[in-house]
This record gives sequence, structure tokens and C-alpha cells, in this order.
Amino acid sequence: MKIGLVFNPNSGARRVNKNMMRILSEKLSTHELFCSYASYHILKDFFTVSAAGSQDISGTFKDCINAGRTLSFADAVVSFGGDGTVSDIVSGMRQSGKMVPIIGVGMGTANAGPFIAIKTEKQAYGFDFEHLCPRWIEGIDVYEDSIYIGTGFNDVVFSDTLISTVEGNTCTVNAASFWRKGERIISEPGEINTPETVIKINDSVVCPSRKISQIIIGCIDEKHSSLYAYKAYTGLICWSSYTGCTAVMTVCKEPVIKMTSGKGPFSMSFSQSIFSGKDILSISGLKGFCIIDGNPRSDMSRGHKILIKINTKAALSVQGSEKND
Repeated sequence: MKIGLVFNPNSGARRVNKNMMRILSEKLSTHELFCSYASYHILKDFFTVSAAGSQDISGTFKDCINAGRTLSFADAVVSFGGDGTVSDIVSGMRQSGKMVPIIGVGMGTANAGPFIAIKTEKQAYGFDFEHLCPRWIEGIDVYEDSIYIGTGFNDVVFSDTLISTVEGNTCTVNAASFWRKGERIISEPGEINTPETVIKINDSVVCPSRKISQIIIGCIDEKHSSLYAYKAYTGLICWSSYTGCTAVMTVCKEPVIKMTSGKGPFSMSFSQSIFSGKDILSISGLKGFCIIDGNPRSDMSRGHKILIKINTKAALSVQGSEKND
């Protein structure tokens, strides 16, 4: 089997888990391995791997997009990184026109998305690379001024900060500095609304709040939607199992995505909307950034209008068996 490998050196704590790499090198030793030139200088120390595609290396997220496009000839792709790394690989595959099953090895900050199949060395030992059973994953397609810029599988967030790792600690960092210079400067979330802020579902204005700190959009897993039925404390999400709505948008006056200490109680004000694959969200007039699975992808201060659509077959994921959990 031909397997593509993608390593993101900017994920999480920016360290290589050498034990994990050695385990996976042994597990993949019977397969034909390929990677992009951006990953080759690291992966060649652990795998017998051939470099493919363009030799151009940017040192940015564009390398992972290029890898997804380059490795679309493979039977499967193993991603060494976090949720954002997978999202960028999917963007590259979309450009190629071919979706390849993805196996995520969690080396990012959150590792919370549906592609992260291997988080521990035990799971790496037990993963069956010989019998892959991919399944389609629903995602959130994002368009900047009608141009596709990425797909979120964990969440799409509008904020002026994002979650990252600084000196081994998880914290919120300034999104503008991360976007422009790759710097991780610890920062607290602020307000992102302006007098021009407009949030619509189809042609209807929703959430006309005078104060917005963050907007968070995510899919409601169909397998678990029944768990929310009749649980009114979940808000509109409890309607998802019998309305056909598979995604939720939460508009927060105070930030939800931040590092919090203490035992509570906690309270905040927010508005909530649920929607389906037939609906289109449009968001404009904000400050801050549109952040796709932890990665800033659009500077909203430049006046961009973001369109969001649900894609029921956004990418192919491969998960391990229950014995690995």
C-alpha cells in the first residue's frame, strides 16, 4: 500500500515524539512511504520514505496544503500534527480533486477532532494499518469572499486570540501575531464586533448583539445527536435529533475559548443558532480572525465576508479499533 506522511513542525509544542516515530516506523515498514519535501528532512531520520512533488518550502501552513495536494495519489495519509494540520491537508486534497483517507497522529495542542486516531504509544502499537475502514466526516466549509479557504472539523471560531502551546503550557495567544509572524504572544480575548457587524443565516439576520467576544461554529455529531434529545439544558442543540439540523453557532458576549482556573460557578451570556446543510451562514464586519481548527485563515479587519456551509462528505477519516482506547 502507498502511504503518504505529513509532518507539521509547527504543531503543539514543536517537538518530535521520537518513541512514537520509531513505533510507527516499524508498523509502516512493509508499506511504500512518500512525503513532501517540506517533511522529508525530519521524516527521513525515522522512515524509509521518498520525497514527492514540488521542492518549494514555505515554512508555513501552506506546506501542509501542498502535501495534501501532492500525496493525493496515495492509498492513505498519516498526519503528524494537530487538528489544524489535518484541515490543511484536506484543503490540499480538495485542490487535487481526490480525497484520501487520513490517519491523524495527535501532536498538536488540542487533538480534539475526528481524525486523531493515535494519541498514545499504546494506540500506535495496536493500530491496524493493514485493514483500513475509512468513513466520511462532516465538516464546515469556509469561503472568504466566495473563495474556498478551508474546512473545519472541530470548530470554526471568530476571535482575536487562539489556543496554542507556549513553553509547554496551553494558553490563548494573539491571533494577529500568530498569523503575520508565527509568534505565540500570550493574550486575552477581546471584543470583535463593530457597528458594521452582520450575521445571517440565509437572508435572516441573527444574533444582533451589541457586544461579541467570540463566535464558535461546530458540527453536531449525528451518532451522538440523540444524546441531546430532551436535554433542554443544552439549549437549541436538544432539537438537533428531530429537526435535521447538524451544526450549531454560538455567539458569545464573553469569551468561552480561554484558559480558566478555579472551580466556579461560572456564567455568561450568549445566543445560539442551529442549522442544516441546506443553510448558508454569512458573517461580516468583524475585527479579529476567522480561525479554522485552531489556525487563523482570514483577517476580518480587512473587510472580508465569510460564508459557511456544511459539507456532509468533507473528508475521509480512519479510526483505530476499540482495543486501542
